[in-house]
Amino acid sequence: IGRSALSGGVRDIERDNEIELVDKGYDLLTPTSTIMAYTEMLLEYAEKDEAWQDFIPDIQKMLTAGDQLSSLITKLFSKQNSPNGELDLERFTSAIRHDLRTPINAIIGYGEMLLEDVDAEINPEASSDLQKILAAARRLLTLIGDLSSTHFSKPDSSAPKLPDKPPEPEQNVSPTLMDEVV
Repeated sequence: IGRSALSGGVRDIERDNEIELVDKGYDLLTPTSTIMAYTEMLLEYAEKDEAWQDFIPDIQKMLTAGDQLSSLITKLFSKQNSPNGELDLERFTSAIRHDLRTPINAIIGYGEMLLEDVDAEINPEASSDLQKILAAARRLLTLIGDLSSTHFSKPDSSAPKLPDKPPEPEQNVSPTLMDEVV
């Protein structure tokens, strides 16, 4: 195999990593969009209902955390964010473990407080929306846990490397079955 074939293989791996990275980013953005949409609906509901006025600051904090989360995911999974278009896996997984969990935990915290305060019989839609927000946030935590424990298929230093040139034949090689037949 020539060097050009090997370098083509490396380019294929790099392209596969880019595609995998984009897919993972979309996987995280989907529940984030769900959180944002239901939080915006809750805020609209709260602004119209006098009984919900006390909930507006908490809902706004959830919305702010959702905006931060969306921005972080977009930035983190952007190829332009990495120097030379290469991904620093250690920094990436650290950012996933720490940076993304902060806004998710804020969403869960405020969502659980609101769910405790909302009377599900009087406000079934609001209760349902909060449950959907919490489910999406917990789904994000699961995805992040899976993602931070998964290594991308990017070659690492522990992976076996292909030699630069084919090995030299050994002098004291025992005959093979084919040599014996011939």
